[in-house]
Amino acid sequence: MVTLSPEEKRMAIKRSTELLRQGATMLGLQCPRCGSPLFRLRSGEVVCPIHGRVVIARSESDVVSASVEASLERLERVLLRHLDQLTEELAREGPLNPELVEQASRVLELLERTSRLRSARRETSPPGQGRGGAQEG
Repeated sequence: MVTLSPEEKRMAIKRSTELLRQGATMLGLQCPRCGSPLFRLRSGEVVCPIHGRVVIARSESDVVSASVEASLERLERVLLRHLDQLTEELAREGPLNPELVEQASRVLELLERTSRLRSARRETSPPGQGRGGAQEG
């Protein structure tokens, strides 16, 4: 489960309040990714105040699958932040620094692998199932 920063916690509370004002119902379930309470909208869709639409795990394999997907998403975010930092360093320096270029290349390779893994997981999900293989609630 992902740990929320203080700012994310404040945003979750604010978004939860907005959802309740809009007529959503707070469920006795928690988001498998962050632990925030889930809400059922008037449309019947189940959402997390942090992540938006979520899927409901119906088995242990669904939980594992959703955890893997969440980890891959988090890894992508971390890699993108690192790539941004490397890009800033390269822009500040005069001639290209071979070490920074090599680091950026490795980050890009990891991003590509992560993207392929996520695509392959989506392609192998059985029909009628949502992200990470869990059925939508």
